[in-house]
Amino acid sequence: MLISITHRASSTRRARPLAFILAVAAGLLIAGAVHSTAVDAAVVQAATHTASQGLAPELRRNLLLPRRPRTMSAFMTMVIHNVHEFWTKELATQGVPEPYVRYWWFSKKRMRSACGRATRGAPFYCRADDTIYISTQFARRVWLGRVHGQGGTTIGDLGVATVIAHEYAHNLQAELGVYDAHPNAAQSKPFELQADCMAGMWANHAYHQGILEPGDVEEAAATSAAGGDYNINARDHHGTPAERKDAWMRGYDTGDLTQCAAYVAGA
Repeated sequence: MLISITHRASSTRRARPLAFILAVAAGLLIAGAVHSTAVDAAVVQAATHTASQGLAPELRRNLLLPRRPRTMSAFMTMVIHNVHEFWTKELATQGVPEPYVRYWWFSKKRMRSACGRATRGAPFYCRADDTIYISTQFARRVWLGRVHGQGGTTIGDLGVATVIAHEYAHNLQAELGVYDAHPNAAQSKPFELQADCMAGMWANHAYHQGILEPGDVEEAAATSAAGGDYNINARDHHGTPAERKDAWMRGYDTGDLTQCAAYVAGA
């Protein structure tokens, strides 16, 4: 996998606890080694405003790695590299070139994007500038169980990873032409559920790597459900909490992209 990184200032047996973070850390180290010989292959652009912002003590004591991430942005970067590696390999089996993704982890209250202002309130993928925007403060609140939605409350490190994997899936939907294939879709719901399912697929991969901790599946399912809503007639309806949880579980249980494609078949 060729990765060029640009930093800008401004459910049965589980592996031992913290193996998830260890594995994504290893993935990041591998990516860094590749970077030195492939600086012209700009596939992943990492941009962060939070390089000096330390993790809160209640998070840091969970990070027992030899080279443990000291910032939320570092943890998030580890996750997205792991997600990117999975999808690169998954799509290669279908003859699809390596995806391109750009993202901003930001600590400001808001920042500009081509889709309007990105705020701490919610993560999103902007098709207009092909970029994922996630606030590190929002990620921290997800981890600590402080983000409450109509479907409940987010929680945990895999909750944060699920948010990242979901937004990465939106990036893939754009890159693979899913949105273009359904220009008259009446709601956002089919695309949101497909993204939930695809996030579950990545977690299935993480499980088979042996890097999930006890309780991780419950964290991810709860985080997916928390993003659901009951505004069923609204164009931006994302699916009910039960639908979103079920979509994530469908991807996790099957690891099958065709299962996820079914969500947009009738859009």
